[in-house]
Amino acid sequence: MAWKNLAALAFLLLAVRLLRGIGLGLRWPDWRTLGRLLWFPLLHLAAMAALVGAAGQGMQAVAIHVMVNVIAIGIAEELAFRGVLWGAPRRAMPFWPAFLAVSGIFGIAHMADVAGTGDMQGGIVQSVAAVLSGTGWLALRIRCRSLVPAMALHCLWNILVLGFGGFGGFRAPEDPAVALPFLHRLGVSVGFVLPMFFYGLWLVRNETLRAGRRHDQGR
Repeated sequence: MAWKNLAALAFLLLAVRLLRGIGLGLRWPDWRTLGRLLWFPLLHLAAMAALVGAAGQGMQAVAIHVMVNVIAIGIAEELAFRGVLWGAPRRAMPFWPAFLAVSGIFGIAHMADVAGTGDMQGGIVQSVAAVLSGTGWLALRIRCRSLVPAMALHCLWNILVLGFGGFGGFRAPEDPAVALPFLHRLGVSVGFVLPMFFYGLWLVRNETLRAGRRHDQGR
């Protein structure tokens, strides 16, 4: 699987190169801005890491090729959704329709995993979690006027999700008899991502803050 994700990332990077990265947010953010905005996501990730350790989910058990997968996926998803996809709606549409559309499409895209796992309930759980977390990543991209912080945090997020066993199992279990109930899986995943969802809404809480999307025209 790793080569497919790396190939997809390479294709996206080539497209970015051909587009010259215009409007994708591929530039270093202002460090003072990072200090004001990243304290909550980092605190959230630290809490998740503590839970991973408390649950006994040792990250040392994660194979290197799997780590490559989740990092490649995090970078590729940010480029595709908060980079390329966000470029046109942010200029052509009012803020909330554009913001919600990109977050919604990000969630729907995660239903594609059902084709590989056959786990419809897990796909729904993953899609709902993606909509909520995607809201936080997009808000960070807007406020930082850069895609770089969202990329880095998304990669860390994926690693911790993997370490926690997919928040109660996004994938179909090997033994269906031990599968967690759907509402339990949904509740666990939503509980983990809601803090980032609400923080994202807080970051774009007024028009002055939302206007930053129109000033992000550089790389």
